[in-house]
Amino acid sequence: MLDLRKGMIYSALALMVLLSGCGNKDAASGAGDQAGGQAAEKPKIEVKEPVTVKLAVAPNYLDENQVKQFISDPVSKKYPNITIQILPFAPNLKSLQDLVAQGELPDLLITSSNIMDPMRTVGFATNIEPDLKAGQLDLSRIDQGSLKAVRMSSGGEYLSAVPYSSNFSALYYNKDILDKFGVPYPKDDMTWDDATDLAKKLTRQDGGVQYRGLHPDFIHRPASQLGLGFVDPKTQKAIVNNEKWKKVFEMEQKIFSIPGNPYAPGGSALNMFSKDKTLAMFATINQMDKLAAVTDLKWDMAGYPTFPETKGRGINYDLHVMAITANSKHKDAATLVISVLVSDEVQADISRNGRISVLNNESINKQFGQNLTYLQGKHVEAIFKVKPADNFAPTEYDGTARGIVNDAISSMVFKDNVDINTALRKADEEINQLIETGSSK
Repeated sequence: MLDLRKGMIYSALALMVLLSGCGNKDAASGAGDQAGGQAAEKPKIEVKEPVTVKLAVAPNYLDENQVKQFISDPVSKKYPNITIQILPFAPNLKSLQDLVAQGELPDLLITSSNIMDPMRTVGFATNIEPDLKAGQLDLSRIDQGSLKAVRMSSGGEYLSAVPYSSNFSALYYNKDILDKFGVPYPKDDMTWDDATDLAKKLTRQDGGVQYRGLHPDFIHRPASQLGLGFVDPKTQKAIVNNEKWKKVFEMEQKIFSIPGNPYAPGGSALNMFSKDKTLAMFATINQMDKLAAVTDLKWDMAGYPTFPETKGRGINYDLHVMAITANSKHKDAATLVISVLVSDEVQADISRNGRISVLNNESINKQFGQNLTYLQGKHVEAIFKVKPADNFAPTEYDGTARGIVNDAISSMVFKDNVDINTALRKADEEINQLIETGSSK
């Protein structure tokens, strides 16, 4: 359902581009040349007249209150002439068509760094680096790995968006289960083998209840620690039938071969952990907002497990980004909005409210979660024990290829008892067939 919804969004964005026609000239262009042909440095941009900047927020990123807190209010305070208008960017195609029909094209778009390639291929993205330079936005303040990931998702040549917060990975654990069985809490520097050994001690029946030791979530997440992609963007061939992917399959096979801890779909793990309270450890991405609503769950976090060769590396970069759209008529104002969003003041507020700042600022990281009472006493330092792994080069086939790989381990390996080598070979063949038909859906 999620891939379908994303596909709808991409189709609508493509429609927006077609209807909007050619984008305006970059705000940084046409600055003029000095005598003698030397290019003049464009002065810092200004917005002297009132302007309304239209902001579209892809589903599940920021709600209206968060947009007000992190964007609208800080922008209004620093730039009174700029007003933020939130467009109804609904997660269904009909609403987006209505948006286009009304001529409500956004100046700014909030989305994920991991789903920018389709925007680029339909021509929706644009090079915003000249605009950032014109606005004197100091990119050296931002984590360079984050910028590299966004640049890769933009096509590898330029930035089409700026990151403003980062997802994270952690090992969540149920303290009650570990206390019940007298098992020590997970440590921050565990490998997947360490976590698997701990899971064996936690997988048991008690009082008629079957407790599970560990769930590693969807397989593409630990695979990203090893930099594993699905399709080579240069050859347009599948790249999942190899020793590294085999290593990840074998890691999950060890976990789900523990008696009493059989394979369960990644999407069911959160319920087992937070609702059923039968899962002792859950290695995944940020789930804190969901866990906050479960008042009778005693949980904490440890560092995300790693492979021996990826010590200190969690899942790959998964960033929330703000892009200036190709059709924007207010690129100067849009650039200033981005500059406010990545300012020290707003980034500190973002950190205090449980989102990872993208700035190279340790003092801001230390403020993480201070405004959230449910994080009091939690080992939040665990989320900083691992850094994101570098992203693989994206392709338009990744969404469907990811599903094929997940099906290979869930259906073939665990349901049909197909050996791992065969499962990977068949997944490789299926992805190549997908590419040959030219279908990315």
